[in-house]
Amino acid sequence: MVRPPLPVGTWGTVKVDAYEEERDGKLVKKWRARARIRDADGRTRQIEKWSTKSEAAAKRALNDQLSRRSHSSGKDITTETPFTVCAGLWVDEIATSKLLKQTREKYEHSLQKTIVPALGGLRLGEITTGRADRFLKAVAERTPGNARMARVVLAAIMDYAVRHDALRTNPVDKVAALPASAKEVRALTLEELARLRAAIAAWQEGTVVGAERVSTNGGRQRTKDLLPMVDVWVATGIRPGELLALLWTDIDLESNPATLRVTGTNVHHDGKLIRQEKGKTRSARRILTLPVFAAKTLQTLKSTATTPYVFPSSTGTLRDPHNMGRQFREARGEEFAWVTPHVFRKTTATLIEQRADLEAAASQLGHSNSKVTERHYVVQTGIAPNLSELLEVLRPDA
Repeated sequence: MVRPPLPVGTWGTVKVDAYEEERDGKLVKKWRARARIRDADGRTRQIEKWSTKSEAAAKRALNDQLSRRSHSSGKDITTETPFTVCAGLWVDEIATSKLLKQTREKYEHSLQKTIVPALGGLRLGEITTGRADRFLKAVAERTPGNARMARVVLAAIMDYAVRHDALRTNPVDKVAALPASAKEVRALTLEELARLRAAIAAWQEGTVVGAERVSTNGGRQRTKDLLPMVDVWVATGIRPGELLALLWTDIDLESNPATLRVTGTNVHHDGKLIRQEKGKTRSARRILTLPVFAAKTLQTLKSTATTPYVFPSSTGTLRDPHNMGRQFREARGEEFAWVTPHVFRKTTATLIEQRADLEAAASQLGHSNSKVTERHYVVQTGIAPNLSELLEVLRPDA
């Protein structure tokens, strides 16, 4: 009877034989562990390892050799491959992809901090749909955001396994949907925006913090460009990193109307702040027309500019979004503790959606499609269309 061939990269039953031999007049016992393995070239070979310590030592030595031989090509993986080996190969693959560096860093952080501690001891074939489902639900109970990121990363790793014939299907594809955030989108009304501007102006002058008077003597001088930032933010809806990466060469105040080009974003890489030429999405690089008030604000700033950056740091260098965020939190006051820089994007998107359409709002914000804009950036007013004339046929004297 002809035995069916082993799957490539796998081995058969490990067998151990015990022997005795005479050495220097003494009988020495030794063990030979052996097994058949089908190599990457499709040929089946017998591998053996010897040990004079114990049967278990011979088995361990053989299993180590078989495991190394199974992965000698660097790409051949099977259901018996440790999950961490496959994950490492996937990390190597995305390192040469077109993914942004900060995206890769987020993926690797999720892998090391969330996925490996829970699944790192398993082999690929042991990561079933049920096990993946239970893992993701457990993470979602603690931190839903981490669970969503973990699902993306785990699915990508298992896709790698499918593409390299280790698995037939991706077990993550069938896990239950993770609970979506029920966080309500909130934007500034025109009245709230006016009060926020007043609060920031008072903070910049050092006259009030919340309802308390403060001294203007001593201490580091407060930045004076938060109000201009707000003007450009609400006029464009650009991201915080994009705002701080603006160069004067990106601004055309001579055209009618004036325009602003988004050509980069400020990000942290390996602990350093850099201006990255690529944006967050393919639609990030865009040209936006400026309303008159924003053009006037930029014209005033340009008249005293001494650096290439529109909103530089206090030393004239790239401005850190974290530092800007800290300044803004100090300036906004207690009433607007809920307002973050992204609220300005939501304010802009909501106004455009209400007075133009959703696609225009998505294009303004630099989103690849309008689904993200609709779900996370536009306030849902719940106002039904005017159907009063249509419904008039239901009048009692009809």
